[in-house]
Amino acid sequence: MKKQLIFKKFFRKLPLLLIPIAGINSLVFAQQPAGTYNVKTDGSALGNGITDDTSAINNAMSAASAAGQDLYFPVGNYLISNNIVVQDGVSVYGDKTGLSVICANGSLPYFGETTWGKSIDDINIEDLIFVNVRIWFKGGAYKDNYAMKRCMFIACDNAAKHKDQVAWEYIKKGSIEDSIFLRQGNCQGVALSTYRTNDTDVRNNVWGLDLNNKDWLATEWTRFSQWNNLLGKLDTLRTSYQLDWDQGRFRAAWYPNRVINTSCYFNIFNGSPFYDLSDGIQDHVVYSKDFTNLKIVGNWMRGWPNDPSGGLKLRNANGPGVVAANYFDNTPVLQYIYNIPGVPFSYKNILIYRNLFFLDDNLSFNRLGASYWETTAPEAGGDINVEYHQNIYDCPSNLGNINISNGNPAEQKVYATNYYSG
Repeated sequence: MKKQLIFKKFFRKLPLLLIPIAGINSLVFAQQPAGTYNVKTDGSALGNGITDDTSAINNAMSAASAAGQDLYFPVGNYLISNNIVVQDGVSVYGDKTGLSVICANGSLPYFGETTWGKSIDDINIEDLIFVNVRIWFKGGAYKDNYAMKRCMFIACDNAAKHKDQVAWEYIKKGSIEDSIFLRQGNCQGVALSTYRTNDTDVRNNVWGLDLNNKDWLATEWTRFSQWNNLLGKLDTLRTSYQLDWDQGRFRAAWYPNRVINTSCYFNIFNGSPFYDLSDGIQDHVVYSKDFTNLKIVGNWMRGWPNDPSGGLKLRNANGPGVVAANYFDNTPVLQYIYNIPGVPFSYKNILIYRNLFFLDDNLSFNRLGASYWETTAPEAGGDINVEYHQNIYDCPSNLGNINISNGNPAEQKVYATNYYSG
């Protein structure tokens, strides 16, 4: 904590409008995709970090739509003060080599479509950096074929506090991959929220970084090679926006609620050990309820508190659900049924399989590892076919490994294949 306080005192926050992006206009080889409309050379955006480019970008979006083209943001710092409305079928691309940054100062504009019930299909968002800008595609009508790849989301202004960085609602056939989510202490909130999505794949993303210790990305993140000069880009962004070293201040990393056919593969979820509970709450690394066919496989999770507000939380679902081959570093799996209206009083067909739970000494939370709890007696029949199989618990012998409270013993199946190294 002392390290954090010294850092904040040394790096006084400056208005973003006054901060140039160091090196952003250095010599790079532009990689404009074929058949795209250039917001600078075809449109009138300046991307200098000083001029408000909101109208120029929206005009370019409309022009690209009329011409049947996608939209390209060359290297630059595009300052916006209001919403950017994405058009049907118009994908948006940044430069793969340099930094294409869309930035807001003192507000939280949206990049997407915030009109309720409007169907906008076939959207790719790639190689863009969003600083205090929220991605939002609002619900009411399903939208098809969305992909987000190699994007970075940075929240470093008070306007972003308690707001989702990415909000996907009613999207079918979508993917979010190879992207990075960063938040610092003055703007705690949720990184990704997916609501009533169908056939969505969340894969190979990173949540949270210690910017003083990021070299491990080159060897431990399998998608590091998909980025061009990622470590250099992080250094430039840190200097340009006066970022704190601690970029893991999430209320929650991901809310997948009322989702169908959703997979979460090979992500790295880093929370912050310095989260300030006096300025908000923590609400789990991943928190899903009322899901159908949810797969959480091969992820790495650490940094959330060892108490009921931490951990991977699953509740009130008709299932099925699979939590398999994950590495939980002092992070429990919490399963619940609450007797509340609007969600099913059930938790069915769940497999907790081949996970590694690493638990330190001196932890007081009695539901570490995997647990189940419901609000009424087991004869209510809420839990059906919940299985624990081939999990490894690397922990001191005094810590709990599997804790079942008020569940039906006949339906909570703990197999002898689980291994307790403590």
